[in-house]
Amino acid sequence: MGICGSVDRVNSGRLTYTESSPARQLPAGNTQQHVNSPDQTSGVLAGLSSMSPSRSVSRSSLRQRPLSPSLRAVSEVMQSVRAQYYKAPRLKSGNKMRNAGFEEAARIHKANSEIRRMRKQVDDLEEDVVTSAMDGNAHNCGELATLAVNYLQQDHNLVAHLALFGKEHNAAIVGPVPRAGTLPSDMTDWDADIYVCDPWCNIACRANDYPAEFKEKMEKWDRAGKQVCLSGTGFVSPTSDEWISTVLGGEKKAT
Repeated sequence: MGICGSVDRVNSGRLTYTESSPARQLPAGNTQQHVNSPDQTSGVLAGLSSMSPSRSVSRSSLRQRPLSPSLRAVSEVMQSVRAQYYKAPRLKSGNKMRNAGFEEAARIHKANSEIRRMRKQVDDLEEDVVTSAMDGNAHNCGELATLAVNYLQQDHNLVAHLALFGKEHNAAIVGPVPRAGTLPSDMTDWDADIYVCDPWCNIACRANDYPAEFKEKMEKWDRAGKQVCLSGTGFVSPTSDEWISTVLGGEKKAT
């Protein structure tokens, strides 16, 4: 498979993501928690609150509602993997282009060369996929998802799986995955307790919500002038029908 596509090594045998699989320790990321500052117009709001107590209580309960353990885990892992392995000074991804400038073209060239080197090490049995991803200096969706699976196992004691979305994209998932590993193509039909950790897209959410989150993120990238690499085609708009239909409508597998 070309450098644009996902890592199709889910059945390689070199790393099996199961409940009994040993996980490699990843350095913990620095997860920042954002706390809202106190409202400076408390007197006015207090008056409004007394006029509509039911609405005030409802909003307060929403703010205080805790995240589910699985959603908290995929969110923390997504942030940590991006901080430790994706952001500068690393080369980021070779299949995501931010602009058409010379510096960006040079970065993509270096990133793709590094990813080819990393994958060759795995293919030649010189390194396993986790070690290669940890030691490498560039990461496409497959490498980032591999790290996320390992981190979910190591730090959160979850049974995590490497998922393949339409032969073009990888993400980590946790939750009740069928033993055969084949999932409905439409993720809104998945079990409600499956969660997605997708460091490449910067998405962590319930799998049922992933299609909407993915489309929203692709629209944001398109507005920013970003492009994604589609195997056999090259760089395309992230909102292109071919890219969206391949990822969201394609076959879904997990290992």
